[in-house]
Amino acid sequence: MTKTKFDRWLIENLVYEHHIRVVRLPESLPSGVNITELKTQNYHYLLTVKNKKRAEKLIQQLIDQGNMFSTKIAEGSHWYNAFIFNKNKSFTYSMFWWLVKICITIYIVLEIRQFMSTDLYFEIIEHTKTLLQ
Repeated sequence: MTKTKFDRWLIENLVYEHHIRVVRLPESLPSGVNITELKTQNYHYLLTVKNKKRAEKLIQQLIDQGNMFSTKIAEGSHWYNAFIFNKNKSFTYSMFWWLVKICITIYIVLEIRQFMSTDLYFEIIEHTKTLLQ
């Protein structure tokens, strides 16, 4: 199904993470950067950034300092990924239809409660009691 602009914005801001592998750490890091030490020959640190603007700022800082790095955008492991990043459904359309279903259910429940307070309802109950006896 086609994703809406809002779906793509949610996926970009909540699901995707920017993984930046570096040989050495830069002098200063922007806030929101997680550092993981790697046991590989090429790169020694993995910097994980969830915000695109912070990642661009960090990449520009690495370029200015002449650091060797590689970047990758990966899907983060969050509990809400299955809801937001469902490949078969649009999150916006799903939420819209759930809202419609909830509104219809509330309307039906309120109408039933209102009907149960009428005289017709009590007459129907009395007639069914007499028929069952």
